[in-house]
Amino acid sequence: MKKRFSSAVLALVFLALGTSGKAQDGYIRFVENLETVVLQAHSYRSALNVESLVQTNLTKLNGRRTVDPTHEAIYLQKGYDLNKDGLLNQLDGFESIDDEKFSPWNYYIEIMPCGEKEPFYFEVRALGKDSMPVYLQKLIPFSDSYTSAPRCVAPFNFHLNQDQGSAKIYARNLINGKMYDRCYQNHFIDTTVTPTIQRFSMEPWYIELPGVKPDSTKKSFELSCAHRDKSILFSVFAWDEHGNFNRCLTSITVVDTTNYCLPTPAQIQLSDSLEMILYHSFSLFKPVIPPIKLLKTSGSLSQPKKLKVRRSIRNANLAPWIELGYDLNQDGNLNVLDSFDLGRKDKFVLSPWLDSLPLFCSDFGDSLLIEIASTDSATGRFTERWIHLKHPTFFADYKLGIIKFLEPNTNTGLPKYPELGIATLQASDFLKSPFYSCSIGVNSADFWGRELLSTSISRISEVSDPNQKAIKLNCHDDNSGILAKIYVWNNSSKFPLFDILVNAGVYDKKFACGIDHQWFTPAVNGQIYDQKRALILGVKVNLLSPNRPLVEQMSPFFYYATQGAPYLLITPTKTTDPLNGVSTFDLIQIHRHILNIKTFDSPYQYIAADINRSGTITTLDLIQLRKVILGIDANFANNSSWRFINADHIFQDPNDPLKEYLPETIRIGLLYNRHNVEFIGIKIGDLNNSATLK
Repeated sequence: MKKRFSSAVLALVFLALGTSGKAQDGYIRFVENLETVVLQAHSYRSALNVESLVQTNLTKLNGRRTVDPTHEAIYLQKGYDLNKDGLLNQLDGFESIDDEKFSPWNYYIEIMPCGEKEPFYFEVRALGKDSMPVYLQKLIPFSDSYTSAPRCVAPFNFHLNQDQGSAKIYARNLINGKMYDRCYQNHFIDTTVTPTIQRFSMEPWYIELPGVKPDSTKKSFELSCAHRDKSILFSVFAWDEHGNFNRCLTSITVVDTTNYCLPTPAQIQLSDSLEMILYHSFSLFKPVIPPIKLLKTSGSLSQPKKLKVRRSIRNANLAPWIELGYDLNQDGNLNVLDSFDLGRKDKFVLSPWLDSLPLFCSDFGDSLLIEIASTDSATGRFTERWIHLKHPTFFADYKLGIIKFLEPNTNTGLPKYPELGIATLQASDFLKSPFYSCSIGVNSADFWGRELLSTSISRISEVSDPNQKAIKLNCHDDNSGILAKIYVWNNSSKFPLFDILVNAGVYDKKFACGIDHQWFTPAVNGQIYDQKRALILGVKVNLLSPNRPLVEQMSPFFYYATQGAPYLLITPTKTTDPLNGVSTFDLIQIHRHILNIKTFDSPYQYIAADINRSGTITTLDLIQLRKVILGIDANFANNSSWRFINADHIFQDPNDPLKEYLPETIRIGLLYNRHNVEFIGIKIGDLNNSATLK
């Protein structure tokens, strides 16, 4: 690493620290474990608020950091080159000191997501009561001690048969995509080359023990009849060259396809998406989950009765249970007298058998054992699973996209046409539940430990304002997609804690803007959805009309003024990220369809499974999909990443849709009115609709 500041510069900084600190009667210091906070920021965000890095009673916090030369391209890309001369210098707010370059002062500090090869300085500036600056500075040694978390394939069923009574599942095949050492693949990646991670291991649900690492040599796990009808939760580990590791979770359910194994009694099974069920339930008004919601049921067990559920409780987390009245004998403890089981593990107790499963803030960030028993027959049935609930920043259930319609304005005295049609877009329009936190809310915690967070909404081009609860819409917004951000706040934060990007399509369905003046224009507007009617972002839409230049727009909404055009051809395309939503689970589904074990139940599944676009589903589709999953081929050889079908198309034979014409372009010939068109997007290779839509 290059030499940093000269002695004179350092002396000047610390002199400012000493003299101003004495006069200000204030304090400023970095938070504990600052290096860990910065390292972890690489995995989920690209900037840190300065106030999250220090503890102080001073005001007007600003920060900056030294900029490695390999990162200057990222700063240029993000628009820090204010005078557009291709350089980062003092004219852009950058300061050079002793051959080192500091980023501009700001209320946040950029964290480069890739290539932090050298230590770098953070510098924080605060103002005291006499407006004299106080400086704080620290060197961050970026050691190779953090490995990014891998992405596991979605939970899937593994089918045993006579030719395959047992089989090995390899850890590498349970990881989606490539992994990079200390670097996430995204559009901020810089020119620094980072090594790929090659070492993977696996084992059934791994429980953290102090000072004990998992076994990195366990590359595979053998499944057999002993695991029949069981859902096994696996921890899959990724290891860097220095022995650091991180992990993800997935589950495999073993199914005896041809009755190869000896018959076993019917079993109840916990859902493959158990963690998601618990997270979603916790955002609701009462986070108490009935056992039936936690189960994956079928056949004779599709309606199990007399279900009971219990769960483990760490000794450190007993307070919520006592507060809710589970201490029946009022002795201040939870023990066998209150029906708690103390014999399973040393560090926790098991709750009594209950009709519903309670969940508390103290459960997140911890390991949790869930047990469910059914007593609806002479033979009892039982299932259990260990899970690890990661600790999220917030809990909420919300929609990314909605539709708003303009209403006629009853105030006819308004002179401007745009005010003829009005509507209001509120943060609450997108929210299915409030935003909750377990530690940083605006109110005191409820029984479950949750604290409420407040929200605001602004157009994406506007500055966040905690008091702005709505966006006013008018005729200028007609037939367009409004991009907005919902900001989440607590009482003490000067800046939003986090934000989510949402969009709304705005339409004048009632002709509030009029049909006989300048606000009415013959036009085509459209949307692109997936099979569940969720909006798909990032689709390029080509709008072509004779004697007019080609127009390209991006989904989820598109608009074209058609006045004077003879006809219009609309063609959506999306060719990026062929592995989005694709896993070995999809391979298994195609294989089962080919063997006629379980055929597809939707015409869109046929389209998704026709990997080579031959009009048939064969083993050649399996081969090509496997090549893309394994990274042998970067793209599908004769297909795009997505296909888009006119949403109004009616399949002549839903069980054989590949034999008929599929309308992937919409032609509109009568262009004297308003038209609304819709496309259904099908992700090639994704049979279970797991692709992300951003």
